[in-house]
Amino acid sequence: MNGKSLLFRAFAATLLLCCLFVSPESMGQVTTSSINGFITDAAGEFLPGATVTAVHEPSGTTYGTVTTEAGRYTFPSVRIGGPYKVTVSYVGFSEQSRTNIFAELGLAASVNITLQEGGTQLEEVLISSSAGQMFNGERTGAASSINTEQLRTLPTVTRSISDFTRLSPQSNGGNSFGGRDGRYNNFQVDGANFNNGFGLNDNPLPGGGGLSIDAIEEIQVNIAPYDVRQSGFSGAGINAVTRSGTNKFTGSAYGFFNNQDLQGKKVNGDDITRPDATSQTLGFRLGGPLIKNKLFFFVNAEHIKKTGSGVGAVNLWKASENGVADPDRNISRTRRADLEAVRNHLINQWGYDPGAYENYANDNSEKTTSFLARIDWNINAKNKLAVRYNQVESSAPSLVNANSGANPRTPFETGRVSSLSMAFANTMYNTKNIVRSITAELNSELTPRLSNQFLATYSRIQATRSSPSREFPMIDIGFAGDSLRNTGVTTYQNYISAGYELFTYGNDVLNDNFIITNNLNYAVGRHNFTAGASFEMQKFGNRYLRNGTSYYRYASVEEFLATGTPNEGAPLQFALTYPYEGQDPYAPVKYGLPSIYIQDKFDISDRFTLTAGIRAEMPVFLNSLTRNASVDTLQLLGVGGGMRTYDTGSWPKTRVMLSPRVGFRWDAKGDNSLILRGGTGIFAGRVPFVWLTNMPSNLGVIQNTVEPGSYAASAPWIGDIRFQPDKYYWLNNTPASAQNVFIKNPRAGLPSTLALVDENFKMPQIWRTSFGVDYKIPGTPFAITGDVIYTKDIQAVYQFGANRKAPTQRMNYSGDDREFYPNTGAYQYNSKIGANSVSVLTNTTKGHSINATIGLTMQARRGFYGSLYYSHTSAKTTTDNNGSNASSAWGATPNINNPNDLRLYSSDGALPHRLIGTLSYRIEYANHLASTFSLYYNGANQGRLSYTYNGDMNGDAIGADILYIPRNASELTFANSTVNGVTFTAEQQRDAFEAYIKGNSYLNENRGKYAARNGDLMPWLNRFDFKFLQDIFTNIGKSKHTLQLSVDVINVGNLLSSKWGVRQEIISGANMPLRRASVTPDGVPTFTMNAVQVGGKTVLPTSVFRDITTTSTTWSMLVGVRYLF
Repeated sequence: MNGKSLLFRAFAATLLLCCLFVSPESMGQVTTSSINGFITDAAGEFLPGATVTAVHEPSGTTYGTVTTEAGRYTFPSVRIGGPYKVTVSYVGFSEQSRTNIFAELGLAASVNITLQEGGTQLEEVLISSSAGQMFNGERTGAASSINTEQLRTLPTVTRSISDFTRLSPQSNGGNSFGGRDGRYNNFQVDGANFNNGFGLNDNPLPGGGGLSIDAIEEIQVNIAPYDVRQSGFSGAGINAVTRSGTNKFTGSAYGFFNNQDLQGKKVNGDDITRPDATSQTLGFRLGGPLIKNKLFFFVNAEHIKKTGSGVGAVNLWKASENGVADPDRNISRTRRADLEAVRNHLINQWGYDPGAYENYANDNSEKTTSFLARIDWNINAKNKLAVRYNQVESSAPSLVNANSGANPRTPFETGRVSSLSMAFANTMYNTKNIVRSITAELNSELTPRLSNQFLATYSRIQATRSSPSREFPMIDIGFAGDSLRNTGVTTYQNYISAGYELFTYGNDVLNDNFIITNNLNYAVGRHNFTAGASFEMQKFGNRYLRNGTSYYRYASVEEFLATGTPNEGAPLQFALTYPYEGQDPYAPVKYGLPSIYIQDKFDISDRFTLTAGIRAEMPVFLNSLTRNASVDTLQLLGVGGGMRTYDTGSWPKTRVMLSPRVGFRWDAKGDNSLILRGGTGIFAGRVPFVWLTNMPSNLGVIQNTVEPGSYAASAPWIGDIRFQPDKYYWLNNTPASAQNVFIKNPRAGLPSTLALVDENFKMPQIWRTSFGVDYKIPGTPFAITGDVIYTKDIQAVYQFGANRKAPTQRMNYSGDDREFYPNTGAYQYNSKIGANSVSVLTNTTKGHSINATIGLTMQARRGFYGSLYYSHTSAKTTTDNNGSNASSAWGATPNINNPNDLRLYSSDGALPHRLIGTLSYRIEYANHLASTFSLYYNGANQGRLSYTYNGDMNGDAIGADILYIPRNASELTFANSTVNGVTFTAEQQRDAFEAYIKGNSYLNENRGKYAARNGDLMPWLNRFDFKFLQDIFTNIGKSKHTLQLSVDVINVGNLLSSKWGVRQEIISGANMPLRRASVTPDGVPTFTMNAVQVGGKTVLPTSVFRDITTTSTTWSMLVGVRYLF
C-alpha cells in the first residue's frame, strides 16, 4: 500500500466518523436560509427557555425551538422566501408575533423580539417586517441575492442566468467576478454541481445552457463568504435554488418570440445586413399541494428553438470579387474564384463536396429542452425532505475553430471565418449536451437546540460532437503573401478552410459528479456551532482526437490545387491523432475531495457577531495512470531552470489544504441602520479539468498525436508527405523519414506533444479579505453600501514549457532587447521532442486583485425599487490560461520573451470602472390592470486588449510576442510591402506607424517601453435594457388569474438612435501593427506594417477599433405572453 492510499484511507475514516456524529456540507452547498435572533423583556434582559415557532405561511411548514440561556434562538435550515410568521411565547408574558419576514438564500434573517409582561393571559401582538427590509440578512462578506421579483421584472432577452448574475457589482458584466477567470467560479443548483467543470470556455453552465429562469426561486452570488461551509471557488460561488410547491396551486404557461424584424437594421444611420433569425420559447410551470401542509410538488418544462442568425453559429461573411476585404459590409478578402477553384478541385479530384461557402450557417437550428420536478415533504414537525430531478438536453451548431492547429498557428484576430479567411460548410460541427441531476435533502430537528442537514447530489454531464462532413482531412490553405517558405518567416494567415473540423472526430466528454453532505448545527448560549464533513467525487472521461481525420496545411491555393497531380508538392504542415488498438479511448480523471470543517458563530452581543471556522480539504486523484517509460526518462527542465524528469505514472501528491476564516458583523447603532462587516480567510477552488485529462490523452499510451510544434520540427519528414483522403494512409504507409513520428504502439517512441502535471501541483487557493459598510439614510427608502475586497493568490495556476532553454542572444535595435532565437537549437533543450511541445501544469504565488464597490439602493416602496453601483477592479495575473487545452493555454499568453516569461499584468476580466443600475416601477389601476417598467444600465469598457506583432517576432516559432513601442518610428527599419496589389513604401509605413502610435493614447504614453499584456482598454460603452409588463387580472373564486404581455428590449437606446449603444471590435489585425520581414544574425529586424481592410480598401491602420455592423450590436426585442394563476 503506497503512502497516498494510507493517507486517503485515514482521512476517509475521519470523514466517516464526522458524517456519523457531526455534519458536513461541501462545495458551497447552501440550499436553505436561516432565521435567528434574541428574545428579551422590556428591561432588555434575555429570556432563556422561550418557545419560538416560525411558520412558512405559503406552505404551512413549521419550525420550532426554544431560546438558549442567553436568550438566543436559531432556525438554521428553513425554506427560502416567505413570508414567515415568527411567534414567541413565555410564561408571564404576552405572546408576540412578527410577520412578513423573508429569508434569503444562504443568509440569516435576524428577528429580535421584545416581550411585554402580560400575566397569564396570552395575547398576540403582530409586528410587520417589510419584505425588502434593508440589511436584514446577516452577511459578513460581499454577496448579492437575486430574488423572484427581480427574476420576474428585470430585462432579459436570452432568459439566461448570466443576465441576472451580471447584477453583482463585482461582476464585469460577463462571467468574471473580481477580475478572476470565469472558469474559477462554482455554479450549483440545489447543492448539486451544475458546472461547465471541463472548462473549454468560461461559460458557467454546461453547454452554455441550463435551467429555465421559471424554475428558479433565488440566485446568490458569493464573492467573500466567511462561512466555511462554502468552498469550491476562487472566483465566485453561484448558488441557485429551485421553486417549491405551496398550499396554493399556482402556475404559468408562457411563450416568447424574437425574429429579425424585432432587431435593429441600422448602425450609425447606415443600413446593415439583417439575416433571417428566429427564437421561440414555450414552457409551463405548476406547483401546489398533494397533501395540504404536508406534501408539495413543482414541475417546469421548457423548449427553446433558435434558427438562422439567432444561432451562435452564424456566418455573415461573403466572398470578395477582387481580394479586398470590406468588414463593414461583411466581405472577406477571400476571392470567390479561389473558393470555386478549391471546391471544384475537391469534388473532381478527390470526390468530396465541402459544402457551400456563403450563407450556410444561417439555416441552422439550435434546440434546448429542459425539465424539472421537485417534491417537498414535511414528514413530521421535525423532519423535512426535498427531492429534485432535472434534465437539460441541447443541440447547437458551431463554426469551425477559429485558429488552433499545428504550430505555428494563425493569429487570433485572423481566424478561419473572418475578414481574411472563409471556410466551407462542412467544417462546422454540432454539440449535443445532456445534463441530468438529482438532489435529495433532509433537514431534521434532533432536539430544540440540535439540528441536522443531510444532502446527497448526483449529476451527469455529457457533451458529444458530430460533423456534417463524411470522414475527410481538415485542410487549411494560406494566403500566398503571408506564408513564405524557407525565408525564416513563420507568419501564417489562413485564407480558406475545408473538410472535417479538426477537433470534432470522436470528440466526447463525460462528467459524473457525486456529493454527499451532512451538517450538524448546535445552539448553546450565544454560540451557534456548525461541524461538518463532505465528500465529492468527480469523474471525467475525455475522448479527444484532435486532427483525428488528419490535417493538411498548404501555403497557397496554387499549392493545394496541385494535389493529386504530377506537380504536387509537400504540404506546409501535417497532423494526426490515432488511438492504439485495445486501449480505452477515454482519457480518465477521477477526482475526490473529502472535507471536514468546524465553525462557531458567536453573538458577542445582540449587535456584534463573530464567525470563525476552519475547513480542511484533501484533493486526491482516485484513478491510476498508465506510465510511459520513454517520457519518464526524458530529460527536461524545471521551473527553476535545472534539468529534471517528470513522473507520468502518478497524479500530484495528496496534501491537506486548510482554509481558516473569520468574519464579523456589527450593528453599530443597534437598529440595523449602520452595519460594519468584513472578514478574512482562505478559499480553495478547482481548475478546468480539461488540463488534467490532457496528461493521459497526450502520454502516448492511449493514442498518439502527430502535431509538430513548428515547421522546423516537421522539416525532416514533411517533404515525403502528399495529400491523401484516407486519414490513416501515412500511419499505414509511413515514409522512412517519419518512422519515429508515426508510432505504432505505446512503447515505440515519444509522442510529439506532452501535457504533464507537476507532482507538487495544487488546486487554486486564495487569501481574500473584505470590509463592508451598509448605511440606511434616515427618513428615506435609500441606503448606501460599500465593499472593498483584496485577494492574494496563494496557489495560482499556469502552464510551463519544459523544453525551452535559456537564450544566448537578444534583439539588437532601438530599445528592444528581448530574447532572440536565430534557430531552433537556440531555444530547444532536448532535441528528442519539440521545443514548444511540452507543457507542465504547475503553480505560482504571483497574482492579486482589489475590488471596490459603492452603491445606492432603494428599498421597495410605492411600486419602486432600484439600485446604482460603481465598481473599480484591478486584478493582476501572470496568465489567464486562454485556451481549450494545456498547449494552447501556454502558448496563447502575450509575452515579451517567451511563453515562460510570465509577468504580472492585468487580467482579461479586470475592467477598471463599471457602472451598473436598475430601476423598476409597478402601478396597478382600473381594478384589473397593472403595468411594470424596468430598466437595467451597464456602463463599462468593452474589454481589454494587448498589442503584439503579427507572427513570430523573436524566432521561437510562437507568436503572441508583445509589441515594443519605439520612442519614434524612425528608430525602426522598414521594407517595401505589397498587399492585395497595393504597394506601401518603407517611408509610408514608417510615417503611418508613427501616426498610429500618436493617435493611440496608450501607445503614445508608453513610448520606449514594451506594451503590457491587456494594457489597453477597449472604448467605453453605455447600454440600457428595458422591460415592460402589462398585466390584465381578475379574481375567479379565491384565485387571481392574470394574462401578462411582455416586451424585453436589449440596448433600448439603439432603438431611439442607431448611434447609441453600438459596440466596437478590433479591426482584424489592427492591434498587431508590425510583422518581422527579416532579421540579421545578430538580431536586427526589418519590419513591414500590417495592412488592414477598411471600407473595401487595403490601407495601413490608423486606428484599432471599428463599429460592429451586425444585428449583434443593435437593439433586439423579445415579446412574450404568459398566463398566471
